[in-house]
Amino acid sequence: MAKTQAMTIDKAREAGVVVTYKVTHSLKPYKNNPRLNDDAVDMVAKSIEAYGFLQPIVIDENDEIVAGHTRWKAALKLGMLEVPCIDARHLTKAQIKAYRIADNATRDLSTWEPQSLQLEIHDLKLEHYPLELTGFTPERLELLMLESPSENTAPPQDDINHEDFWPTISLRVPPETKELYDSVMNRSKGTKEEEKFNYILGLANESLSGTWR
Repeated sequence: MAKTQAMTIDKAREAGVVVTYKVTHSLKPYKNNPRLNDDAVDMVAKSIEAYGFLQPIVIDENDEIVAGHTRWKAALKLGMLEVPCIDARHLTKAQIKAYRIADNATRDLSTWEPQSLQLEIHDLKLEHYPLELTGFTPERLELLMLESPSENTAPPQDDINHEDFWPTISLRVPPETKELYDSVMNRSKGTKEEEKFNYILGLANESLSGTWR
């Protein structure tokens, strides 16, 4: 197994990571793609308009999409004639199948650090930057509209008193999540505030990267 992986890496190094442009309509979506991403297309399209197409679509030797279905759909929506692609022909069929899953599954493993995210959103707000271009929905942004943070007054991570650290939230919780929100707030006393923050933030809506079929 290790020898096979080493050979694959060597092939990738030999080929190099080359970005080529392909006709958008010529790419083929993977018919058994387990990720449901239609709800994310509009936001990804706005992101591409704002920042450009910065993440190439990964394809196999037959121009079938390995990773990047949402970006491809967004490109079609925007009427883009060509999109940047990376050819993953150095991967085996099994590796391609596994990478399709890993590309989405690994995102589910990461969470937000509350204080840092709050500072970033606050800085963007001060610059009058359109916060919807961060990828957060209005509901999530409302959850992030906390008291103005201050880097100078933030205690060291090891000295944080979690009872004092968690700010008072003033917001209108969507009716469909209010009961669950109240339940989590009441039952999560004594847990790590970062965990509470990420869990409640996730109640607003599904991740823009899509859900599993």
